[in-house]
Amino acid sequence: MPTTLAIFNGTCFPPDVINTAIKSVQGADSTLIMLFLSDVNVEGVGYVFPSDMNAVENQSERSDVVNDNDQIIADNMKLAEDMCLTEKVRFEIRRLKKPAKAAIYALLKEADFVIMEQFEQPPRYGVSNVNLHKLIDQSGAKITWIKKE
Repeated sequence: MPTTLAIFNGTCFPPDVINTAIKSVQGADSTLIMLFLSDVNVEGVGYVFPSDMNAVENQSERSDVVNDNDQIIADNMKLAEDMCLTEKVRFEIRRLKKPAKAAIYALLKEADFVIMEQFEQPPRYGVSNVNLHKLIDQSGAKITWIKKE
């Protein structure tokens, strides 16, 4: 049975990627695997002057930012699940945090088709230790790049 792998890197959830992925498996004996990737690197909030009491009180801790990003990804996963259930397509959802190159490559080798947004720099909270574009090219899977608008 053919599989389509839709890759979502970081907190980005491009509508064109999920819509294209769902359409690619509708009416076919195919499975859509949605892979949500994330890294633990979080951008700092910067330096706050001690006299800026409001900023000091509102400043998020690093763990709060990570939790917020994880929640965004969890919400994206739930939205993806709801969309697939609505469209009655066979699907799986997988989540990899700070994945090794080999783990991503293994999933790419299982897929017949890959759908992913094309980006210059990894998105916020996205995997940055692996060159996803190069890895996809090496996997031999057919790729549909969705251009970022």
